[in-house]
Amino acid sequence: MSGATWTVTRPGIQEGRFVDANEFLRALDASSALWRDAADAWIFRGHANAEWALEPNAHRADAWAALARPGETPFVPDLETEQTRLGKEGKLLQDFIEALEGSGIQVPFEYRTLGQVNGVGNEKPLALAQHYGLPTRLLDWTRDSATAAYFACLRPATPAVDLAVWALNGAYVNSNPTDAAVCKVIQTTRYDNPNLHAQEGLFTLAGPAPGSDLTLTDLPRIDDILSAITAGTLPVRIGSPPAPDPIMRKFVLARSQDEHLMNCLHRRRVTASRLFPGLAGVAMTVRERVVFGVKGPGF
Repeated sequence: MSGATWTVTRPGIQEGRFVDANEFLRALDASSALWRDAADAWIFRGHANAEWALEPNAHRADAWAALARPGETPFVPDLETEQTRLGKEGKLLQDFIEALEGSGIQVPFEYRTLGQVNGVGNEKPLALAQHYGLPTRLLDWTRDSATAAYFACLRPATPAVDLAVWALNGAYVNSNPTDAAVCKVIQTTRYDNPNLHAQEGLFTLAGPAPGSDLTLTDLPRIDDILSAITAGTLPVRIGSPPAPDPIMRKFVLARSQDEHLMNCLHRRRVTASRLFPGLAGVAMTVRERVVFGVKGPGF
């Protein structure tokens, strides 16, 4: 299937290993038979290291270590209770909102308040904090598989053997299939965020169900939740549609193919210049062309 060897790694999750960058991109393309004429249902996320977990920054110790003061005991999320984690994350988000208010930058009201706006849950400040590098529970995704492949292609700080693109059936997640955990896709307005617009970005949020025991230290990830739904070990809401199988796919490519992959992406005009509108994106594109040996036009 699609030039790859596919295996079921967990209920509802398939992994395909590719040996060629062109085959990798063809399999990800909306025209691929993998999507069964439902390509619009899927969203994508690129990992420069295929071993990385689908883990938001707020649940990663290294993200908090970067915010620690000298001599401060590091905050390690998976060793803390949910109540402690929520308090830490909430304090950071409140600081961000207050800093926005005091900055003098013209920011819409809904980005400067917590709680609800017009009766609807307000995730805009959370999405803005996430987009500008603060640790939140949101996980970045894109509607465009080539954009995800671009982010997967960027070289990680620590050398890796493989890169990966995850695909998730966002349409099913949007159906709100379970009350036993938080599992949802979040879309915010893009007119006021050029990068988010260029990258066709959106987010997922996963975690314990509202009302869960806040003394627990469990950190449920979105792949864990969706696999459990597929396996029938996590209850679904009455009337929910049956879970598609697969509900997630992981496309894996050897990092030895990254120069070939970046050249293919540049030929498709999937570059930093397009994904990061502005002078910074142009400079990033020039660096990419040197580092990855990109040939021919591609700006």
